[in-house]
Amino acid sequence: MEYAISRTLNCDFDTAYERLAQSLKNEGFGILTELNLHEIFQEKLSKSFKKYKVIGACNPQLAYDGIIKENDLGLILPCKLAVQYISETETRIAAIDSLVLFKFINNPALNCVRDDIRTKVELAIKFA
Repeated sequence: MEYAISRTLNCDFDTAYERLAQSLKNEGFGILTELNLHEIFQEKLSKSFKKYKVIGACNPQLAYDGIIKENDLGLILPCKLAVQYISETETRIAAIDSLVLFKFINNPALNCVRDDIRTKVELAIKFA
């Protein structure tokens, strides 16, 4: 089963990150966290790794709508996305598919929130 929504952009890593950040903003998401795995791996493990960022993004309205229906939903928030270096002219952007992520919660009251998150994240990936 696929668990990610992804796309490869024909641009450098920094441009891809900026395009994704703006596209997320257009869909009502703000970036709350950012992990530069390539820097963390170098600092903590002395290992080189390609440029790779993990982003935690949140749409406050959707987070609120979900948490009032499922108190522990905060455990899987914020939405996770990644920006991955492929080459100087290609960068992959990806997001966890909320259809997969919410499946294990098994709360039908979250279906609309899950679907709204998926739609907005999918649009952010598509238009980045």
